[in-house]
Order: sequence, then structure tokens, then C-alpha cells
Amino acid sequence: MTLERDVEGPVYLGGFSTGANLVLDYAYGHPEIAGLALFSPGFKSMPFDWLAPLASRIRPWMITPNGSFPTQTPVRYMNVPTNGYAQYYRTSVAARRLLRRSYDKPVFMAVAQHDSVLNTEYLLDVFQQRFTNPQSRLIWYGSRPGKLTDTKRVLIREDRLPEQHISQFSHMGLLFSPENPLYGRGGSLRICLNGQTAQAAQACKQGGFTWYSDWGYREEGKVHARLTFNPYFDWQLSILVSTLGNERSLQSPASDAFTTQSIPNIPDFESTAFEAVARVALQDKASRTPQAILAQ
Repeated sequence: MTLERDVEGPVYLGGFSTGANLVLDYAYGHPEIAGLALFSPGFKSMPFDWLAPLASRIRPWMITPNGSFPTQTPVRYMNVPTNGYAQYYRTSVAARRLLRRSYDKPVFMAVAQHDSVLNTEYLLDVFQQRFTNPQSRLIWYGSRPGKLTDTKRVLIREDRLPEQHISQFSHMGLLFSPENPLYGRGGSLRICLNGQTAQAAQACKQGGFTWYSDWGYREEGKVHARLTFNPYFDWQLSILVSTLGNERSLQSPASDAFTTQSIPNIPDFESTAFEAVARVALQDKASRTPQAILAQ
């Protein structure tokens, strides 16, 4: 692999959503990959996802563009062609086929229990049954799952945080720091297209007081924008670093406290999970710390 010729030390792959499916596929076929960092991995979605390839022949867009909402922002698409979801479905089928077998390299995985896109019960089962390395860790944002058996490797954090006006975590929010200039707590991009009523969406667009949630969550008397940041971001970073085997990270097992003194201060890599992986990976070659490729 090209990166292996360019860097020293082990190579890890990281992916978000569909990107997690792609790096999983590569890792199963290339044993030289040292491990994985997976955020909201798209291994399994809604019950009728198998209809996506058929629907793509009939309906070109998930939401037909009609001028009532922006179809993209400067940094992301707000709408998806149905064929895009069909291609995602095919990657998820390939991932599930691979996951019939165990994967014994270290895996860091982060999942929001109330993810509106994914079958999170399946993801929990996959982690407990297929990602067998004792160093692997799953961060589960939500309540304690009923099917939890691996209490050592699965770390649970509550996702309903009223003091921060968060009703539940979202598919995309795990990636970003509260300080992210676009998606953070005071960021410039507020996603009001969030499965709310027309009145709630309009109130959100006008800059009114909002709570945060995943797509489609509604609660009487509250306006919900999409949660686009992770209030546990720094703690999540510490778990990721320790899972990838960076012995210089100092994680306290008794608390959420940790130090980032050993993590390079690279200003361009500060406020997303992918940037956090890169911040760890782009250390001096002489230290022989892990290197990473990241896919979205």
C-alpha cells in the first residue's frame, strides 16, 4: 500500500458511516492493516433498506428538490439521490457478509443508541461477537442496552443532557467538537432540516431557541435542530488514542479525565474526530506512532 511506503509505524483505517463499510472491506482483505476507527458504522440500516436499489430506478431523489429548502451547504449535501442510498446498501451487504467472521485487530467504535439511520442493536452485537481484540472499545451513547454482555470493553455515556439542551445524540454529531467553528455549540451552521413540523423548522431557521436531537425526534413545546457536535469529544479522543495503542496517552480508568500533553498541537487538526485521529497519526516519524487513512 502506498501509505506504508511513505510512513513508519502501523497503518490504521478510519471511516464514518458508509466510509466505515469501505475501510472494513479493505481491512479484512489486507492483514497488514493494524486496526480500525469506526464512527456510526453503516453495517445495517432500516428494515426495508433492500428496497433502495429498486427505488432508485423509480424515484431519483430521497426528497424531491422543490426550492423549499437548500439542497446543500458549503460543506455538505442536504439531500441524497436515491441511487446514493442504493450504493450505500450494497456496501452494507458486503460488510455484513464479512462480519460473519471475527476481526482480531484493535477496533475503536462510537455509536449513538438513537441513531435514526442505523440498526444500533446489530452494531452492539457485532462489536461484542466479532471484534474480538481485548483492546477494542465501543463507546455507546445512550442508556445501558439490554443485550450488553461485554461490560469491560463497552463504555456507556448518557445521551440525554437537558442542561445542554440535548434530547438525544445523532448519526453525524459524534464526529465534531463543541468548539468546531461550523458544527460546534456556537457554530455557524445550524441544521434545521431535522424532521420537525414546518412551524418548528421555521422557528429554527429564524434563530430561535433550540434543543438538539437526531433526525425525526419530536417533543411537545420544543424546537429541535440536528445535534452536530459531541459534548464528550475530548473523552472520546482519549479512548480512541488508547485503543489505537498510543502508550503516551494518559487515560484515568476511574474518571473521564485525561491529558493531551502527548498529542501534537497542530492547529489545522482540532475539532473533528477525523482531525483528532490525524492529530495523533501525524506525529514525528521517529516516534513510530500509528499512521491513519480516513474515509467518509
